[in-house]
Amino acid sequence: MAFKIGSIKWPGSSPAALSRYLEVLIVSVDMLGIDFGDSEFDPIQLAKEYIRGDITKEQLNSAADFWWVKINDEDGLRNLQGHDALMARIALCFLSIKSSDPEFLNESLSWYLQVLERSGLDVDYSIDLMALYFKAD
Repeated sequence: MAFKIGSIKWPGSSPAALSRYLEVLIVSVDMLGIDFGDSEFDPIQLAKEYIRGDITKEQLNSAADFWWVKINDEDGLRNLQGHDALMARIALCFLSIKSSDPEFLNESLSWYLQVLERSGLDVDYSIDLMALYFKAD
């Protein structure tokens, strides 16, 4: 049976659901070798800080502004192939979380996979990872 994002059973609390979402993205980008450098707006570091409780969801979301500027600088609203614009979109998958509603998180995971595919990265690996990560649910 193929993994379906819509079958994920998210935790009932918003912070727990958002943490689960971020955890799977962190593992995925790590295994794919994605690195955002030493920016103070490094989405991986910020996601880890959120999971530890060091920053709020609002602080996580406010860091997205840095990456939106990068997209605008790269003509990224139309540029769906450029490396910098795609990296900024991956960063936004971590930072532009407006809701912990299961439907929103499912859509966010789907968008993350689409951006990976446009980046030429291994989407199948990330789908397999999600299937394993959410298997216990």
